[in-house]
Amino acid sequence: MTHQRRALVAVMPALLLVSLSGCSLLSSATTTPVTGVPACVPGHTWTTDLKDLDGQLKKYLTTHGYPTATVVSTGTQTLNWPASDNVTVATDYTTVVSVTNADATITKLSEVHQGASSGTIYLNGSIAVPRNWVASSFTVKATADVNGVASKTVPFTLPNTVLNDEVALDLTCNSTTMTMLGHSAVMTIKWDRAK
Repeated sequence: MTHQRRALVAVMPALLLVSLSGCSLLSSATTTPVTGVPACVPGHTWTTDLKDLDGQLKKYLTTHGYPTATVVSTGTQTLNWPASDNVTVATDYTTVVSVTNADATITKLSEVHQGASSGTIYLNGSIAVPRNWVASSFTVKATADVNGVASKTVPFTLPNTVLNDEVALDLTCNSTTMTMLGHSAVMTIKWDRAK
């Protein structure tokens, strides 16, 4: 099975836009003293913790009837969030899920996440609001096989880990890590501070 999904940034599920009417969005040009998440996140480069992502995917598959699943992601995903609101993401990683079936066959699903994306993210306290995302070169390409033979079907799917400018995110941040969780999302993306 081969299919290609155009996405906007590999990070969070595409969910309904969370209304923030009545809230003031914080831009980097704000002169008010900044504390909390808005003071912690910008001005740094962050890398996705793929091992943490693998653990969450494993738990998700187990709770959905696939306790034998193994999940291994390799590669990198880097988010550059400068002091301005203009964020860029460089993605190049592959997630491989293997499931041993009741008949002893092994189903393997591979997802290749590649490409660059960018946009503006405004902060309102711990809530991040992406806007004007551009990801024309970003793709997620999935292939599946059973015992090494290409398959057009697979009995399971992975949660979407794509961010677009229709979803708001809840952020946490400390001196070493940041997390992103889309409202009502399945996966929390953990990022390690690179610099």
